[in-house]
Amino acid sequence: MANRTRRAHRDAQGATQRVRPGNRAASGNGNLSIILVCFFLSGYAGLLYETAWTRQFAFVFGTSELAVTTVLAGYFGGLTIGAAVAGRWAARIRRPVLVYGVLEAGIALAALAMPLWIRASTGLYVAWFGGRHGSMETGGLTTAVFYLACSFAVLLVPTAMMGATLPLLARYAVSTNEQVGPRVGLLYALNTVGAVLGTVMAAFTFLPALGLTQTIRVGVLINFIVFAAAVAVARRPQPQSPVADRGTAADRSAESMPRGQGLILPMMLISGAVSFTYEVLWTRLLGHILGASVYAFATMLASFLLGIALGAAIASRTARHLAGSLRGFAWVQALSAATSLGAYLLIDLVPDMARGIGAGAGAGLWTNAAVAALILLPGAMCIGSTFPLAVRILARDESDVGRSSARVYAWNTVGAIAGATAAGFVVLPSLKYAGSLSAAVGVNVLLCLAATAMIRPAVRLPMAVCGAVLVTLFALHPDEPWAVLRASALGRRPAGGEITYYAVGRGATVLMTDDGIGWDIRTNGLPEANIRRKGVPPGRVAIQQWQGALPVLARPHAKRMLFVGLGGGVATESVPLSVERIDVVEIEEEVVAANRSVGGERAIDPLADPRVRVIVNDARNALLLAPDRYDIIISQPSHPWTAGASHLYTREFMTLARERLAPDGVLLQWMLLSFVDEALYRSLIATMTDVFAEVEVYAPYPGAVLLLGSNTPLRIWERAAKTIAERPRDFYAAGIVAAEDVLASLELDTPAARRFSGGPLITDDFNLLQLRSRRSEEAAVSSWKMTDATLAGADPALATEATSRRSYLVARILTRSNVGRARRVADAATGADRLVLAGQIHAWEGRLAEAAGAYHEALEAAPESRAARFGLIRAGAADYLRGDSRLAALAAEAPDPERAVFEGWKLTLAKQWTSLEALEERLAAATVTDDWHADAQRLRARWRVQSGDAHRAREAAAIIDTFAARFGTAEDYQLRAEAFEAAGEPLGVLGSLHEAAMLLRATAANGPAAVRNLELLKRLPGELATSEAARRAREKLESVAAARR
Repeated sequence: MANRTRRAHRDAQGATQRVRPGNRAASGNGNLSIILVCFFLSGYAGLLYETAWTRQFAFVFGTSELAVTTVLAGYFGGLTIGAAVAGRWAARIRRPVLVYGVLEAGIALAALAMPLWIRASTGLYVAWFGGRHGSMETGGLTTAVFYLACSFAVLLVPTAMMGATLPLLARYAVSTNEQVGPRVGLLYALNTVGAVLGTVMAAFTFLPALGLTQTIRVGVLINFIVFAAAVAVARRPQPQSPVADRGTAADRSAESMPRGQGLILPMMLISGAVSFTYEVLWTRLLGHILGASVYAFATMLASFLLGIALGAAIASRTARHLAGSLRGFAWVQALSAATSLGAYLLIDLVPDMARGIGAGAGAGLWTNAAVAALILLPGAMCIGSTFPLAVRILARDESDVGRSSARVYAWNTVGAIAGATAAGFVVLPSLKYAGSLSAAVGVNVLLCLAATAMIRPAVRLPMAVCGAVLVTLFALHPDEPWAVLRASALGRRPAGGEITYYAVGRGATVLMTDDGIGWDIRTNGLPEANIRRKGVPPGRVAIQQWQGALPVLARPHAKRMLFVGLGGGVATESVPLSVERIDVVEIEEEVVAANRSVGGERAIDPLADPRVRVIVNDARNALLLAPDRYDIIISQPSHPWTAGASHLYTREFMTLARERLAPDGVLLQWMLLSFVDEALYRSLIATMTDVFAEVEVYAPYPGAVLLLGSNTPLRIWERAAKTIAERPRDFYAAGIVAAEDVLASLELDTPAARRFSGGPLITDDFNLLQLRSRRSEEAAVSSWKMTDATLAGADPALATEATSRRSYLVARILTRSNVGRARRVADAATGADRLVLAGQIHAWEGRLAEAAGAYHEALEAAPESRAARFGLIRAGAADYLRGDSRLAALAAEAPDPERAVFEGWKLTLAKQWTSLEALEERLAAATVTDDWHADAQRLRARWRVQSGDAHRAREAAAIIDTFAARFGTAEDYQLRAEAFEAAGEPLGVLGSLHEAAMLLRATAANGPAAVRNLELLKRLPGELATSEAARRAREKLESVAAARR
């Protein structure tokens, strides 16, 4: 025994002579400073790579939670293996700085080769899974194993080299036992600060300015700079690194070793799992407030990493001794529980605060960072503190620092993988936010108790904090953060109405609220769709119905259709019956479940349609594996700046869609204009014209456009008349009754689209929509204001053979307020037709005297012109009703149904409803494209409303619907509300009043109508009167009524 003690003492003296702290510090501080800077840059480059590689893998596997999680697991798995291997060999490596430099060069070379490996993964993926029945839907065990194996194999080399760097540099930087905690903590903190800067620079600078490929090359350049610096340091004279010597432990310290010291490893594994559970939870919740853009994610990640860096830096100053580090670890767990619970209890205050300071999807870095830091920073600081404390607890002395730091890092990273995976797939979907938070806090408390059990004498204050946390948790029993879940990052009003469906899905939080007339669906706080309930009449905007109808007009023989995105299923509802199969790809299963939950209460349940098959997958991934070709693909993602949707607007996606189309197939791309300016709009069209030979753009309603691409001619208006005549019911819901409806909505034909297109293409590498699109719902510029000058030179509407019903065409163009195009159509006409169209435009502008003059001149030139006669009498309707003899004579000469309309006006004024009913057959003779059609239908509806018969009143509402989608006014929707009231259908009343309110402008002339509508609202039954839709309508109507005062 004595011999062993003397031998240990001699070994300790030898070790002290080999590494004298004073000599090492004198010769190595300059080198150490360089290495610290290098490690900062390593963290910077590492986050550039993580950002870029995650996106590149998404192009192959998609953006589903399964795909993203398995790629991140592969990334962190490589880090774990690298750290574990380095930990085993660190003590034997005599020149750790040189090896570190070589590893950095290896990372750079692996990064340059990454595109080749990802392309190989794509080929292998398609070869293994593609082209088989049912292959479009992923999510099974086989898919998960493939994703994990493939991402692990591709990422193993660079990430393992990244993971090996910390143990190597820890071995180099630590020369005394007291430096174990401080130096390891300093390395960890600086590397994480570099990661913070890399995250911010990637999102806010490199990706917008350079694109994905060049961003990776920035990381490569940094790696080579670090390699050069490390080699330079390694070539300088180096003090000998400490050699593992078990004899030194005898004289290191009088401090006693804690019991169960090795338990710190499983504790760090559990701590890593809890930490990433918090990270997933807070990121999901903050997404409702800050949005799901690349900038918002970067801001949240940077805030989280900054907290980790600060925590590591603070803890490194105290992690000098074992007992103190154990006490610190216990305190960190207690504070993590307390700060996390506190943040959760206060988070419902954050949406109002965020709106107050202007935070949200469209805000800048610092504004959103303030919100993110408020929630993320305290808990993240606790998380970051654990690493240097754990290394100090585990390491015997400075000679063991490389191995100990590697083991702590590996165990903690494995825990992080498990925590992130379990949180996204199991914990949050099962326990939701309140339950998940409570469970994570409970685990923090258990870790604190485990740490305090290892300390002698015991410390009681952290246990007291944990006790207070548990008492608070059980006393307050936190609920779901409803204010956050109702919030929207777009700055709109929080979702109102009763919550009828709520679920935390694998990739998104789905909230559905009942506003009285239907249901609003939001995912992660972003509006996705509105579903009308049974008994509520159709709204005034039928853009979703156009999505299903327009491509069928382009390809009447189409049998197979694919929708990208389910939303509320409204577009799917109205797909013509000639289409035999409808596949719908939806990335979030809970969106499908939300639709199913109201299937029996909605007017049409698309999921009950036997033609519909729902595929839960990312759209690109599904198309990559699709075994069949489609006649029509309709892509309708809602928010082009979000991670899950932005890759569905790129050239690569459009090319993939083209490859999955039949030879004459059509891609329809929907775009909401509030998210794009003219430059982005031109780039989007340029991208489409780059992929497809034929491109046409339609805008049937303000605010959104429909882009159609095909490799065979489109010119939909030319074949629309025949198809509509053969199958009128297929297109009725969209308000398409004539070819002129299509021609009026045309923004760009193929030649004009090519002239209008310009700017850089939208690609996977440089996704302009993701990086530059507006992330707010500000009022959009009407699309025709951007495109009209381009179309004007060769507008198909100006061709003499384009239409024989120019007055109907002009009327439809004017519903979009495009007076310039209407005038061009009028100028292309000749003789009396030209004068009639001029009068029509004057009347729409409210210049009734000029309109009457034009109609009068047209009637003189062509006395038989029915349009001129009707227009003249309508422009002078007030005089006609007062008994103007000239107009009365003209009216008496008119044929039916115009003459019946004129008579009906007088009978309505006199309230002679029975006499008006007698005109029914004559009024019903008006055809849908007649100038007097809408007036005739209003009269037909009016007498039915006044009849007092419920059945007649329902007929009145149906009659109004025949023209409301095309020419409906606030007065028409008020009449429809009166019809539903007479029929005893309050849902129809509320739906109609809501439409009327949205159409009324706050002018003195509209004041009486607003008052009348408010009276109708007051007569609604209790639940409907207090519904969200009623509140919106009442708020708008009251503002209009106030304008007359």
